[in-house]
Amino acid sequence: MTAKAAGLLRDMDIQAMETQAALRCAPLIAGIKTACLLIIKKEQAADAQKLFGGTHLAYFALCSTDRKTILLICRRRELEGYLARQPVRELLSEAGYEDAALEKLLCVFGDRYAACLEGRGSFPHEMGLFLGYPPEDVRGFIRQNGRNFLFAGCWKVYGHPEEKQRLFRCFELAEEGLLRLLSQGFCLKELLKYA
Repeated sequence: MTAKAAGLLRDMDIQAMETQAALRCAPLIAGIKTACLLIIKKEQAADAQKLFGGTHLAYFALCSTDRKTILLICRRRELEGYLARQPVRELLSEAGYEDAALEKLLCVFGDRYAACLEGRGSFPHEMGLFLGYPPEDVRGFIRQNGRNFLFAGCWKVYGHPEEKQRLFRCFELAEEGLLRLLSQGFCLKELLKYA
């Protein structure tokens, strides 16, 4: 997060669902990321449906706990195209995903993520694929058990560090820009019409 973004955030309600959506989804909303996770209070699920419903962004309820709802927000066609790429398909297959349909993939992933949250399973590291992370970084993380990375930003990087540093900087600028618009009184629902 940039210093300007942190300054803007001081005057916002950090618990508000729109603020959380702006913080977690800014690169997606700006069109430079394929998907993001949005973890909100369970009682905010209907607000999320109203916010993202009727926009170009798709949302999937992955799982819920007694207090939280975990949503995957994405550009559906882009995510489907990314998940169909050969290196991504190989990683998903290695992780035990057999079906290629997005809903079925997300159903399996949601079950695995819920099992992890409930202490019934290990963390599903393939999450990075559903968030559009580069397959070399997801593979590197899995093979290296999260160690020996080149640097850590939005995720741990195992290849093409200069490219990823530029990308992470774009993510920060998207977040700052979106927070600036919200602080100026723009409504996130209106901004999503252009996403």
